[in-house]
Amino acid sequence: MRVTTHMAQRMNNRGIVQSMVDLTIEIGVIKGDRYITDRRCLNDYLNELDTKLVDCRSMYKKYEHYRVSIIIAKAINRLVQLRSLVLKMMNKGGVTVVVCGNNLVTTYNTDSHHQYKSY
Repeated sequence: MRVTTHMAQRMNNRGIVQSMVDLTIEIGVIKGDRYITDRRCLNDYLNELDTKLVDCRSMYKKYEHYRVSIIIAKAINRLVQLRSLVLKMMNKGGVTVVVCGNNLVTTYNTDSHHQYKSY
């Protein structure tokens, strides 16, 4: 997808990096023209990552004397980096990405707007 100049400016202003946008598009909930990740969605994903990390670490201990341990170590490092990114996104309250066709229009922190519920 193509990043518009407006979105690039907003990403810079709001401290949102491209990897956050990519993760939002990958795991976010689609509502209209928006991909939304909120704290609940990110918390569920974080739990999945923690489970995978535990599995990979136990596998690494089992095979640490074999060459396959190098591949497992790389997978663990990637999961740790992804976990760090998810925690940053959770601190922001989630990320929302607005899409129009093949263009990424804008992005903002999900908790940056008050959402009023109708009762």
